[in-house]
Amino acid sequence: MSDPIRFGRLLVVLMLCSACGRGPDGLREDPALPVTRTSHPAIEDLAEHKPFPHYPARSLENDAAGVAVASILLGVDGRMERVDVLEAPDADIAEAVRDALGRWMLPQELFEDDLRGPFKVAATMVFYFLIEAGEGRVVSGPALAAERTAGRAVAGEPRRIDEAELEALLETGDAIVVDPRVREMYARGHRDGAINIPGRELQSRAVVELPSAEVIIVDCYRGSESMCVGAARVLRLVGVPDVAVFVHD
Repeated sequence: MSDPIRFGRLLVVLMLCSACGRGPDGLREDPALPVTRTSHPAIEDLAEHKPFPHYPARSLENDAAGVAVASILLGVDGRMERVDVLEAPDADIAEAVRDALGRWMLPQELFEDDLRGPFKVAATMVFYFLIEAGEGRVVSGPALAAERTAGRAVAGEPRRIDEAELEALLETGDAIVVDPRVREMYARGHRDGAINIPGRELQSRAVVELPSAEVIIVDCYRGSESMCVGAARVLRLVGVPDVAVFVHD
């Protein structure tokens, strides 16, 4: 691979890095080998070998369908080092995702930086297992989201609301509450009825999974406002017309 192409691909990975070190899936940085976090689309675009998960026959027979989410870690040789399935419709689909992603491979030269040396790459991968006219279909989350969000981005910043406004919106029944924290924190306690979609997964999942509503409220704990505003901006990007952020202790 020529140096300009290598540099260009590496630049894409680094530009899409949204956080390094410990991520929402619990991956920890090896002090000797830094971890760069990037996106599902970047991994899919750069991969030399990327077999998609198959739809297990037993899952199809049982009408098991929905989202499968996996945390991945690619080693310095570009091969998959770790695959953790975080969510899946059933165990067979989880195994299909684990098996397929375990065989993904990126060019090794992407994992060398002249300034800092070799590094690993982490990402969260999203796939949908859909049943359409009795047939099973597997599609990547970013691809399905792109199908459904074309031309839908909404300009402007999300609004902040106070407790009175929150209660008024919830009473109308036209509001959906989204908790964008990682699964572990959501499991420790959350607002009744709040839907958990971790912030890193929102762009791939929100437009597919969130039912239509007059307003989507991002439920935010004090101290994590920047993360919540980022999540709200993603919701605007995928076409949600009214997004509100509520901050509480």
